[in-house]
Amino acid sequence: MDIEYNAKEENKKIVEEVSEKYGYSEELKKVLDKVLPAMLEGASYEEKELFFSMLRHTPIEIIPYESLTTSEDLKNKYFGRINPHIIEKKVDIGEYGKAPSDGALVSDVALKDDLEIDEIKQFIFIKELNSLDKKKQEFLGTSINVPHLIHELGHAWASEKNHFSIENNILTERTGTCKIKYRLTPIGNKKYEKEEIFREGIMTEEALNTNMENESLARYLGITLQELKDEYSVSGNLIPSTYQGLMSNITERLNQTKLKKDVRNWRLRDDENSLRKINEKMAETEEYKNRTRNNSDLDRKIEIFENPESEKMADFFRRCKSDFFPDKQNMTSMQIIDSVLKQTFDIKFNWDAFNLSEPRELNVYGDLVNSVVSDGYYLINQTDKILENSEKEVEQN
Repeated sequence: MDIEYNAKEENKKIVEEVSEKYGYSEELKKVLDKVLPAMLEGASYEEKELFFSMLRHTPIEIIPYESLTTSEDLKNKYFGRINPHIIEKKVDIGEYGKAPSDGALVSDVALKDDLEIDEIKQFIFIKELNSLDKKKQEFLGTSINVPHLIHELGHAWASEKNHFSIENNILTERTGTCKIKYRLTPIGNKKYEKEEIFREGIMTEEALNTNMENESLARYLGITLQELKDEYSVSGNLIPSTYQGLMSNITERLNQTKLKKDVRNWRLRDDENSLRKINEKMAETEEYKNRTRNNSDLDRKIEIFENPESEKMADFFRRCKSDFFPDKQNMTSMQIIDSVLKQTFDIKFNWDAFNLSEPRELNVYGDLVNSVVSDGYYLINQTDKILENSEKEVEQN
């Protein structure tokens, strides 16, 4: 009882602290009072400290649904004129960059003239629920979009350790399992061009964060995870994100294996040893060893891409073909999982490319989904079997 009491007092104290610091409304304070225990249940002392540290320097901005305030407006408010000596080169990051958002974790790093890190700046913004949507507000007990708030707090928590680092003019940005690298090239007059040169793990981060969001939201609402899933799929009280379903189911299965703790350590603590262990265990599977061989799933995927049923489908395939046919030769196991997740994201984001009321296109959609997710499930399921057998051998000895 003492431990439970102390945890409650600790959570209450940090909510009071940040609410006073940033001038949070009573409504947001009440929501945070319920969000913290929901998110921190089962967390270690170190993980809680990372969460509290994040809250102290991450203001949360709740925007009215009808507001025209943009993320750029909020950047000006919280960042000011940052890095005038850095000229950012725009890059195309595919379908992910096109997804609209009613909220986000927004962060940047202030760099000195010699490219040393000066200060990390960040904030979270969440757009309120539509004031006309009384059903969702009554279900959540607030106008604040609690699922989205938990989701963005999850990203911020997973970013707290080693969020930004720089070495040899290469700036690395880490958000959980996602790492993005930028090259800073001198262009004269003490100015630099910033260009993204590497990105991986973003879909793994989104899917794992959605798993955390679902588990936390179920605790927040006092219902089971299955009941929460029913609220998304049956009642309409909650609107699922693109990450829920196909993507989050794959990482949920990963978290059901004995690698769950390693996945969490990799994501929250930037533990490279845990990532190495995950990749090495998965590399023992036949699925990974045969990753470059053709199989029936790949053959069906090729057939679908070569014979689109409509022009909308053909346009989708042209834009995203490279995502669906990666060269797996030099990919690690988790890079393959991330590739699978990216493909499922592309499919869900472009669902309207398929006329699902037409039987032939519905079959194509189902076959494409199956051909994609099989790569992920085979890899995870075979890894799970290897881990179970290893544990049995240890017990027998």
